[in-house]
Amino acid sequence: MHIGMMCILQQPGHVMESTRMYCNKKYLFAGCSEKCVDLLAFETLIPKSIIQRYISLLLEHRRIILSGPSGTGKTYLTQKLADYIVSL
Repeated sequence: MHIGMMCILQQPGHVMESTRMYCNKKYLFAGCSEKCVDLLAFETLIPKSIIQRYISLLLEHRRIILSGPSGTGKTYLTQKLADYIVSL
C-alpha cells in the first residue's frame, strides 16, 4: 500500500471506500466491514496491535489519556476511535 495513492485489495467479499480527511484520494478495502480495526490502523497510521489495545482499554475503563506535542494527531485519533466505538 502507498499513502496518497489509490489502493485496491483484490479479494472476494465486501468492498469499502474510505476517504482520508487531508486528501481527495479514495481507498478500497475488500473483505473489510464498514468499521474494522485494519481500516482504523490504516487511517491513523498506528500499528494494529496498538489500536486494538486502545480499543480494549476504552471498552474496559471508558477513558484513556493521550499526551504529546501539538500537531501529532491526538485529536484525529480520538475522533476515529470514538467513531469506531460508537459503531460497535
